[in-house]
Amino acid sequence: MENFDICIVGAGPAGCITALELQHLGYKVLLIEKTTFPRFHIGCSFSSGILHWLTTLKLTDLLSPALLHKHSMTSILWEDNTIINKYEQGLTVDRGIFDQLLLQHVISLGVHVIQSAMDVRIQEMPDTTWMIQVKKENTFFQFGARFLVEATGRKSLLKTGKKGYLPPLIATYAFLPQSFKHPIVEASAEGWFWGTPFKDVSLIAYFSHPTAVQKYKNSNNCYTAALQTFQTVSLLIPNNLQTFTCNASSYEDKSPIASNYIKVGDAAYTTDPISAQGVTKAIKSAVHASKVIHTLLQQPHMNEHAIAYYEQLIRRDVSQHGQWMNDFYGRQQIFQTPFWQQYSGRQTMDNTIDFHLHLEPQDLLMIHPDLNFVKSPVLGMRFIEVQNAVVKKREEEPYVFIDNLLIVPILKLIHQQTVFNSINLLYKHYPHVNPIYLLRYLINHQLIIKKEYEINEKTIDPTYFTDSYKEESLS
Repeated sequence: MENFDICIVGAGPAGCITALELQHLGYKVLLIEKTTFPRFHIGCSFSSGILHWLTTLKLTDLLSPALLHKHSMTSILWEDNTIINKYEQGLTVDRGIFDQLLLQHVISLGVHVIQSAMDVRIQEMPDTTWMIQVKKENTFFQFGARFLVEATGRKSLLKTGKKGYLPPLIATYAFLPQSFKHPIVEASAEGWFWGTPFKDVSLIAYFSHPTAVQKYKNSNNCYTAALQTFQTVSLLIPNNLQTFTCNASSYEDKSPIASNYIKVGDAAYTTDPISAQGVTKAIKSAVHASKVIHTLLQQPHMNEHAIAYYEQLIRRDVSQHGQWMNDFYGRQQIFQTPFWQQYSGRQTMDNTIDFHLHLEPQDLLMIHPDLNFVKSPVLGMRFIEVQNAVVKKREEEPYVFIDNLLIVPILKLIHQQTVFNSINLLYKHYPHVNPIYLLRYLINHQLIIKKEYEINEKTIDPTYFTDSYKEESLS
C-alpha cells in the first residue's frame, strides 16, 4: 500500500488548487477524481473577483484557452419593470476546458492523480490516519494518507451533515439558439432567470423553489412555462427542448474541519448562483485550507487555532453572503408572490448604526470600554498564526486587521489622544495609509469613541473629517 501525506478527493477548482498549494509546500499528494475531463458544468459565468485569484496564483495565461469571452455589461430586470445595464467586468468560460487545464497543470507538477475512479471508499484508522480504496475499471487500489481533503462538491464522502442558510433553489437550464450578446438576469413570478452567451448558443437557467417543479409535474414543463414570460430579449424556443436540472440551494457543512480532515469548495459551503461567486469562493477556500493543513501537520500545538480559523472563515463568508442575498432579493419589487415573500422576507442583523457625533480637534478619544482584547488566529505566509485582536461584547467575529495593518497597535496608539494628535500619530506611524480613513473606520465600527461620550444617546458622522480638516491637522 502506497502512503501519501494528503489525499484529496475531487479534482474541480477547489481540489486542484488545494493540491497545487500543498505540492508547493513539499507534501506528497494524491488527487482522486471519479469523472473524465472535460466535463460540462453549468457554473460558467465568473464575477470579476476571480481575476484576483488567477493573478495571485499565476494561472491567468494557463487558463486563458478556456475563456469564451469577457463581458463588461449585464442586463438586469429586477427592481422594477425597467431593464438596467450594469457595467462590471466578468468572464464566461468553458468550465469543462477550465477544469481540464487546471488538472493537467496539477499533473505536470508531480501530483499523483487517479481519474475515472469508479468507486472511492474511505476509512478512518485508529491512529486517525486514512485508508482509501479506489476501484478503476476492474482493478482495486489501496492507499494510506495522514490527512484527507474532501473536495467532492455537493456529494459528501464524510457524512457530517449540512444545513441550509437560504431557502432552497432548483436550477433548470437549456441551450437555446443565440439570442443575446451579454449576460442577463431577470426576475419572474416564481423564480428568476440567468442567461449568458455560450459558444454559438445561449445558456439560460431558471431558478425556482422545488415546489414550482412539482406544480408543473416536471422540470421541462416548469421551464417551458417560465420561458413564455421572459421579457429582456426575444427567444427562439425549440419544440423539443432538452432541459437539465440540478440542486442550487445554499448550505453550509456542520463540521467542515477536524484535526485530520478538511472540506473545501462546495463541500464546505455553497453560495447562491446569482452571485456568480462559486469558483472564486472555491479557490479562496482552497488557498486558506492549504495553510490550515500545513499548520495542522507541522505545528500540532496550533491545532486548536488552525481549526478555529477555518471555522471562522466559513462562518463569516456564509453570514456575509446570506446578508447580501437577502438584500438583493429584497430589492425585487415587480412581483409579490409566495416565492419572493419567502426569499426576500428574512430579516438580517444590521450592525451599522447611524451615528452623528461632532468631533473637535481637541476632543479626547478612547478605546470603547465594551471591547475585549483576545488572541485570534489569522492567515500567515505559510502557517496559521495568532495575533492580538479585539472583539465587541455580543459579537463573535474579532477585529484583527484594517488594510493589512494590525488594529490593536493602532488602537493603543491613539487611546487617550486628541483627535488632532491621533491624526498626526497615524500619519507618522503609517505614512502610506490615509489617517482620516483609519480614524473613520475605527469610529464607524465603534472601536474608538469620544471620552465620556454616551454612545447610546448620540451618533457619529463618518463624513465629518473633510479633506480641508485633514490638511489643517497635518500642517
